[in-house]
Amino acid sequence: MATGKWVGILGVDYEYAKLFTPAELSQTNQVLIDYARAGGLITVTFTPQNPWVNDEFDLVANPGTWDGPAGSQNKTGIAQVTSLNDLIDPSKAVNAAWMRKLDRIAAALEELRDAGVIVLFRPMQEMNGNWFW
Repeated sequence: MATGKWVGILGVDYEYAKLFTPAELSQTNQVLIDYARAGGLITVTFTPQNPWVNDEFDLVANPGTWDGPAGSQNKTGIAQVTSLNDLIDPSKAVNAAWMRKLDRIAAALEELRDAGVIVLFRPMQEMNGNWFW
């Protein structure tokens, strides 16, 4: 039934279900930009998949999954996490994967910024849960 009312906030997650390509993020952003220009609020959540199990070299052929064999949220994927310090150590392969991930997400957020969209950003929510890496 049409009420003449619309939802005031529209939200997406930039990664949880899979590693979205820059083109896919841009396509999503166009919906967010249009919604913001119509007066809506935008929220973007970033639930990163485990960078120890996907190096992000081929987002099309290997888009990752939250629950697959190397998923971010299963015992096999979590067991591959060696040390969170490795994420910031440039000599570690996981650091390169993490930087690729952050660069991809930052570029998508910059696209929204450049369009004048104010974003309520929720990175790594529920980070204290054992269901995330």
